[in-house]
Amino acid sequence: GDAQDLKDAIAENHQLIEYFDEPSLDKNLVYNNAYFNSGKFFRVDKDGDYKFILEGNGKDVVKNLIIIESGVTCRLILKIMGKGEVNVVNTLYIKEHGKCTFGFLDIFDGVLGGLNRCYLEADGKLDVCCGHFSSGLSRVYTENYLLGDYASGNIFDIYLCEHEAELSSRVYCKARCNKSLVLSKGI
Repeated sequence: GDAQDLKDAIAENHQLIEYFDEPSLDKNLVYNNAYFNSGKFFRVDKDGDYKFILEGNGKDVVKNLIIIESGVTCRLILKIMGKGEVNVVNTLYIKEHGKCTFGFLDIFDGVLGGLNRCYLEADGKLDVCCGHFSSGLSRVYTENYLLGDYASGNIFDIYLCEHEAELSSRVYCKARCNKSLVLSKGI
């Protein structure tokens, strides 16, 4: 499918709001939920490679929802570039037997607050690959929620930053036979 404006997608299908209906104490998420002014909805229903570019210019609060349908295998890349201040929350939902490699590329020159929240159903497979090469300040968190049996969610971070970078990766195993690997390297 094609990417659609998130606000338009929610207006057309109110059930999409369920993907954001989880209470949280995460300051980045609470701020994003209250003030988001742009974002995309993308339903991946075919195998393939997909690329998104977020160009920051000023103060942007972005919320993206990406749903990988059952049995679909894909690669997604989100590239964040530009200047200013960006707060972005990416919610990925991988349905049963879905497989995804999600690349989060940060080459932003400014202040970036990011949260990647990924939910995997039974036998879902996900590799989150984050590359941080910013010349600004970056605070990026990645959380994988392994909800179904045999779900597997890996997180790989690499960073080479001129200034301060705060990176956090968490995996929550909620079912039987979940597997994950978290690896972070950089200077």
